[in-house]
Amino acid sequence: MKKIIGLALGLLLTTSLVFGQDNYGYYGKKTFIDFSSSSYFPILYNLTTSGAGSELSPSGNSLQSSEDWFNSGARVSVGRAIKSNVGLAIEFGYDKFTLGRQVLPSSYNYNQTKGIIDHERFRVNSILVMPRVEISGPNGLLPNGLVHQIGFGLTINSLAKQNYLVLYNDGSRSGGPNGEASDQADLFKTYDLDKSMKMIQLMYGLKMRTPLGKSLMFNYGFRYTIDLGTIPFELNRELAREIRSYQFRNLIAFDLGLTLPF
Repeated sequence: MKKIIGLALGLLLTTSLVFGQDNYGYYGKKTFIDFSSSSYFPILYNLTTSGAGSELSPSGNSLQSSEDWFNSGARVSVGRAIKSNVGLAIEFGYDKFTLGRQVLPSSYNYNQTKGIIDHERFRVNSILVMPRVEISGPNGLLPNGLVHQIGFGLTINSLAKQNYLVLYNDGSRSGGPNGEASDQADLFKTYDLDKSMKMIQLMYGLKMRTPLGKSLMFNYGFRYTIDLGTIPFELNRELAREIRSYQFRNLIAFDLGLTLPF
């Protein structure tokens, strides 16, 4: 991760020095920072996992069927126009989503004397680092206007640390709002849930930046992504498979935010 960030920032700095004297940019401003929200609707994933999971109800220690049809995240990117219609940027992102399938079925006893019959739907945090290229039309003036974005990055996915409610076949339970603090640590340790999963993300986006003044722009657009990765040995395999399934089927996202050129 540190090497990727270092290489991307080094490339951005190098190109800024090489092309910094050319007469282009928005009012001469070639560098920009994007702040954007990222919204997506996991329709394909939900349709293929419908009714397969449960989520903790607001009433307390009970589980009820539920589905999330909307997820969101945040993006911050720093870029530089190296020509009037070509730019380079590095993007940092954070997303959170819930898994719709029960990850720990009762058949996975892990030498336990009791089996899990149901558990609260797991929540996943995903961190993104992505260098990208921006290309506008032949008469483009980056960072202004309509741009095509092509990116190749890395996502790090890990289970959110919280005390998940778990129901067992002997009528007992652990975790949840009334659970012990040790329940979370025991669950993560017993079922190998405390490791992360790295995936490669390929991205194509179409974004519009509309000036609101000389130092502020409104940005909006959409992106297509494909996430690919292998299952790590040290992470629970069912959890890793479900993360990979979610990311692979989450194909399109919508971005909305502000751009600061300088």
